[in-house]
Amino acid sequence: MKKQTVHIYLSTLALAGTLLLGGAGALHAQNDADLLRYSLLNPSGSPRFTAMGGAFGALGANFSAITVNPAGMGLYSRSETSLSGSITSGNGMADYYGETHRDNETRVNLPEASTLWMLYNKDEGKGLKRVQMGIGVNRLNDYTGAYLVSGFNPQSSYMEAVAAENYGAIVPDDHQNYNTLNAQGDLAYNAYLIDVDNPTGYVSTFLQGGNLNQYKRWYSNGNISEMAIAFSANVADKVYIGMNFGIPFVHYYYRSTLGESAPAGARLPYDFRSYELGERFSVSGAGFTFKIGVIYQALEYLRIGAWFHTPTYYALNEDYMVDFSASMMWPTDDDGNPLPGSPSGETRSEYKYNIQTPLRAGAALGFIIGQYGVVDVEGEIVNYNDMQLRIDYDWRYEQQVNQLVKDKYQVGGVLRIGTEWRAGIGRFRAGYAFNSSPFRDKTISQNWANHTFSAGVGVAFGRWAIDFAVAYYLQKENYYLYNIVDAQTYAPLVQPARLTQNKLVYNLGFSVKI
Repeated sequence: MKKQTVHIYLSTLALAGTLLLGGAGALHAQNDADLLRYSLLNPSGSPRFTAMGGAFGALGANFSAITVNPAGMGLYSRSETSLSGSITSGNGMADYYGETHRDNETRVNLPEASTLWMLYNKDEGKGLKRVQMGIGVNRLNDYTGAYLVSGFNPQSSYMEAVAAENYGAIVPDDHQNYNTLNAQGDLAYNAYLIDVDNPTGYVSTFLQGGNLNQYKRWYSNGNISEMAIAFSANVADKVYIGMNFGIPFVHYYYRSTLGESAPAGARLPYDFRSYELGERFSVSGAGFTFKIGVIYQALEYLRIGAWFHTPTYYALNEDYMVDFSASMMWPTDDDGNPLPGSPSGETRSEYKYNIQTPLRAGAALGFIIGQYGVVDVEGEIVNYNDMQLRIDYDWRYEQQVNQLVKDKYQVGGVLRIGTEWRAGIGRFRAGYAFNSSPFRDKTISQNWANHTFSAGVGVAFGRWAIDFAVAYYLQKENYYLYNIVDAQTYAPLVQPARLTQNKLVYNLGFSVKI
């Protein structure tokens, strides 16, 4: 055990809202937040689909519509090829201890590319009239975003959370060479920002009590893009059926820097000035899902759509890195010799794991107003408490995460409304989409929002069409830099950062009927 001059034990503190792995064993980068990231979807694709808020469950005749209801492909009467590109700008704003800061991340994307063939086409008679096959890629989610959180925290230090996370840990000493600290704990321990008492398992930090300048800055990018192989059929221009074999590919990258510094004039042990903790991780992998749907032409002006999506099963690979550096006077022993350790360091881990995202089911009403326009209203149910994590090497941790999911999440819903109106060769569109809160806790849900507002225009001339769309995504949540409460009152010892993300997507696409 290292000898430090100051020992302030965390006997009055406890973690809240995170998983405590008894004894603070090996680091696990996967948690319920990862499951939600790949389960909460905001699909986009062609400009027409994007402009109408993705509300195509009873309309169809757009390849991106198969991400919702694959029966929509049955309304095609000719083969078609399409391609779309977009620019996404994620603008993050954060309020923390009275300070407001903004940050931005911008990316260029390819949200949709597809080709559809008519396998069978018979205009005359009754019965089966058309059979279609389509292959393409649609965007299910985009992770472009950036935030800067900064403020003076008079209540606590992140090092208190690190200490509490590692409560009960064992570190190398004269009797053994075993280390059970997690990645952040090991780096902080080697920099003398936390200390561990092997016989008792107490972990301490001289930064207890806060009164520190804190900041965290992070960026993310990536997406889930689904390669779809879909088949559909048109029966008597009355019933349209379809199925979609989907292979979604995950690409997600995140990097952050969290730091704390002593205010001017502060006198702390070891003449502490500041430290920075960096995290970087990238996730890649693929999955499988199956979707089936139907659209029924109930009346000349009314279509009814319904669909079902199986859970998506992903196999993911994660590369996780943590680096650390501290600015302080290095501690010495009684003879004035520097103690072992390092004010800087890094650790890297690789993980392989599987996840299951929720099944989905929905229904839609589509209204056809002659040759002038269409309106679609639809709803979808998503069972978020059915998300699951699979880790072959640690079934206990797997059970903890999956139980947390059942306790923390609920069945959610999605509402989409879209419309398109025609004037000559012009097309004018608007849409709205809303994801309800996946959280059971009402306090969390009250501070959580996920809305999409969209609009677009298009020009159709002969077999060619050019479309443009703008989508505005509004997301809100309360975010804790770390989770720690007073053990006596259970009051949080850190205020949440109030995050608002305003994401703009500019989408341009071309399509040609063959």
